[in-house]
Amino acid sequence: FFTRQGSDDVTILGDKFDFDAVTSQRLRTGARYNFALNESASFYSGAAYEYELDGKANASVYGYAIDAPELKGGSGVLEIGTSVRPSKTMPLTLNVGLQGYVGQREGVAGQASLKYAF
Repeated sequence: FFTRQGSDDVTILGDKFDFDAVTSQRLRTGARYNFALNESASFYSGAAYEYELDGKANASVYGYAIDAPELKGGSGVLEIGTSVRPSKTMPLTLNVGLQGYVGQREGVAGQASLKYAF
């Protein structure tokens, strides 16, 4: 994965902060298992290993550098989720999932989406 966030200048309580562009380069390998519960619902679970090659954010205030957070190293990712389609004839799908991160990145992320295909 390659991600780039553009630079920006902001004023916070009268102090001008300059944020440089941030790039992140990650490699991920893993597997996902999909299981059809019935004609309208399926379940998935997965596991992956992700390695951040270089992720660093630089910023300054009044021209003086601020300590830059840096993210580099490996993380494990576990995920579970489900996909439900109410009817074969209705092109509507509800997806709900949860991911957990351990290692360099730690935390939990969730997602929910409603997809209409035509």
